[in-house]
Amino acid sequence: MVTTPLIQNGIKVELPKGQVSEIDLAAQPKEWVVSIDAQGTLFLNKQQVTTQDLLQQLRYASENSGVDAVVVRADAGAQFGTIIELVDAIKNIGKIQYVAFATEKIQGGS
Repeated sequence: MVTTPLIQNGIKVELPKGQVSEIDLAAQPKEWVVSIDAQGTLFLNKQQVTTQDLLQQLRYASENSGVDAVVVRADAGAQFGTIIELVDAIKNIGKIQYVAFATEKIQGGS
């Protein structure tokens, strides 16, 4: 797997590469972006948060603001178990319908 550093909104995350970029982060206004850096630090839309705060904010946003999608930007060096536990917790928020992983398209791939 090849990774490339990506700094978006000041949070350095090396996204895994894939054949296609799964989602255009700018195209979905009703989604929130959760970032996990290599050390396991969580960010919700640029703001560092604890897991508990993240889930509370997502629950509130889904119930009151129509947020129904979450994009997870996980650093390739982040602990896989931590990512899976987080995604599972997000999926258990009642009104969150979509959880997607951000990847970068491999240059020269089709």
